[in-house]
Amino acid sequence: MGFLHPDMGWGKWNCSLDLRDAAGANRAKELILEADVVVYGYRPQVLDKYGLGTEDVLKLCAQRSRGVIVPRLNCYGWTGPWAGRSGWQQISDACCGVSLEYGRALHHTDEPVTPVFPNSDHCGGVAGELGVISALMMRARKGGSYTVDCSLNAYSQWLVGQIGTYPPDVWEKVLATHGKPKFRHYHPMQYLFPTGVKLLRQNTSHSLDDDFFDVRDAKAMDCKIRSSEAGLPNRRKNEWGGQGEVAIGLDGGEGSLTQFVPRDG
Repeated sequence: MGFLHPDMGWGKWNCSLDLRDAAGANRAKELILEADVVVYGYRPQVLDKYGLGTEDVLKLCAQRSRGVIVPRLNCYGWTGPWAGRSGWQQISDACCGVSLEYGRALHHTDEPVTPVFPNSDHCGGVAGELGVISALMMRARKGGSYTVDCSLNAYSQWLVGQIGTYPPDVWEKVLATHGKPKFRHYHPMQYLFPTGVKLLRQNTSHSLDDDFFDVRDAKAMDCKIRSSEAGLPNRRKNEWGGQGEVAIGLDGGEGSLTQFVPRDG
């Protein structure tokens, strides 16, 4: 899964701390006091035993001159009987009906198939990022600290319930373009992802056009990486009729991807 490093690690600085050691836990608190945003990717209460849970971080930053933003992303959400369970994209796809709808599109049967690309992983993270940006702007106007709660299941349920599936004629065109691949319920991501990328290269090479990519120098890995551009090239914008706008609910209401909560502490 080496492709994940350039995809998700770009521009990040990595370090490790042993939170079981008092010195490591204290160093983490020092770093938190310097931060504007503290991101959690753990299940609820996992870090409480080290004095680094959500409430601990809010209390730690309560006396400084600015608040803190605490975005949290897990699989099943932050309330309910499954909140404490571990999970990941493929499980969320299965329990929310995404895999079922993908299998129906592929086979016209109820055999579920894991989607080729990790939508809930990436798009759940994007929903969290939008929540963080909103919280930072709110902090700049009103002060205070904010938590931003999102989950893979929240995204998957939104995708199925609010967006739905493509019409049958769209599916037929896509599948015909790629030779009607036979993905099955027992295929793991180690098979699905490379096969999907191979099909893109073979049948829709224009989607990998050089205009969509930059070549960047990854000094930490001593190599060059071809990564997507930050924006669409101008000629593509013109072909597609200009730029559109997309509104995504961040108010915590029905259909919202992100729970955006002001905190007093």
